[in-house]
Amino acid sequence: MTEQTEPTGAPEPAEARSSAQGATPEHAQQRPRRRGLVLGIVGAVVLVAAGVTAAVLATREPTAPVTPPAVTITNPVPTPAATPVEREESTPLAAALPDTVLQWAYAGIEEEKGQRGALETYRVTYVDGAGGKVALHVTQLRDAEAAASVAAGLADAFAALNPDATTTTLPVTIGGEAKGEATIRTLPSASGAATWVNGTVVLHAEGPADEIEDFFRAFPL
Repeated sequence: MTEQTEPTGAPEPAEARSSAQGATPEHAQQRPRRRGLVLGIVGAVVLVAAGVTAAVLATREPTAPVTPPAVTITNPVPTPAATPVEREESTPLAAALPDTVLQWAYAGIEEEKGQRGALETYRVTYVDGAGGKVALHVTQLRDAEAAASVAAGLADAFAALNPDATTTTLPVTIGGEAKGEATIRTLPSASGAATWVNGTVVLHAEGPADEIEDFFRAFPL
């Protein structure tokens, strides 16, 4: 009779084996939980930072636009290419006339038939040495009222001959004070005229349209 040997250990129940094979280690179960916790913390930090940035931008005072300083460019003052001619200073008025005005040089003076009541009347020529010319009519009157009347007549006469001329008025400043107005009339690419009064002296200059205003501004009388 054969003796049967008893197994040394009791067989493991099927339920136990099944449970042991399908079980997940504890450290593997904790890893997804930790990852989810870290991602949640990072997301919260990002939201808080965005909120703080938005609050700071909302409360910040708007910055005023910065205006750059103005830059002034000064062109060199024109000088005459021609030499002023010699002259005899017969009267104080003739002596007061300048030798040069910007690029214009004194080229001669001659007496003119003046308006009624005029004490002195001259036609003075200034040239730039390049073919340009300004004719300046100078008249000395007895009083300022007569001077204003003569100036108006000269300005109106130029306007009648040049009806398409553009008219501009500029202040006449003498000794730092405004003493009246100058009338500037210009024709595009043609001639121009400036008429003004200094006390009892009437000055009426005719020359290139693009130069006549500068001539008036620079003239010392």
